[in-house]
Amino acid sequence: MKLQGDGNLLTYAANTDGTLGTLLWASNTWGNYGATAVFGTDGILKINKSAGNGGAELWRSDNKAVTGASLYADRTGLSIVRANGVPAWTTSGVVNTGDTAALQPGEQISTGVKLAGSTAPSTSTRLTMQADGNLLLEKGTSTLWSSREPGVNGWYSGGYGEGTYVAGSTLSLANGKLNMKLPTGFTFWQSSNNASPGATLKIQGDGNMVIYNTNNQAIWATNTFG
Repeated sequence: MKLQGDGNLLTYAANTDGTLGTLLWASNTWGNYGATAVFGTDGILKINKSAGNGGAELWRSDNKAVTGASLYADRTGLSIVRANGVPAWTTSGVVNTGDTAALQPGEQISTGVKLAGSTAPSTSTRLTMQADGNLLLEKGTSTLWSSREPGVNGWYSGGYGEGTYVAGSTLSLANGKLNMKLPTGFTFWQSSNNASPGATLKIQGDGNMVIYNTNNQAIWATNTFG
């Protein structure tokens, strides 16, 4: 992470020799010389103009205020993480914190997050991204589907998945496909449907998990309804 003299905050991938690698993200607040970056006790990252220029706020992370959060910079960019380990904001994608029963285009969830309606009873259908790199679909006390089962609608790659601990992995919906990725960005599981930009994943009350395209047509499903 680097705050330039012109007020632009940048994050880079790190090369093996410790030098800066590829640019990952920028706040696009250049032209504000002497600006400062502040991570507050409310868990929000802000960039402000210099005191000599009034100190007005130029930019802020778009997460809600949360106490006890920490700011991390790694090879994927910046992330604000709650005390319980669940991300509140990242530069690599919009974070779904598990309070809805859908995953929208570009959203992601991290390990330990359950994707289900916040007001749903304990018998509701829910999807969990487990710490061991397994996706688990449950309803009540029953397991309906797992990405680790043989013959599911997806694939593992590079030897990851089966019995492998994948700390810090994420599940995202990009171009209409579900992707499980390592913190390095390597995709180790992906749904088997064709790409469909704008598609949405829905965790349905009937026990089925479905990806719908923009015409509301099902393009991938666990077929666990009933």
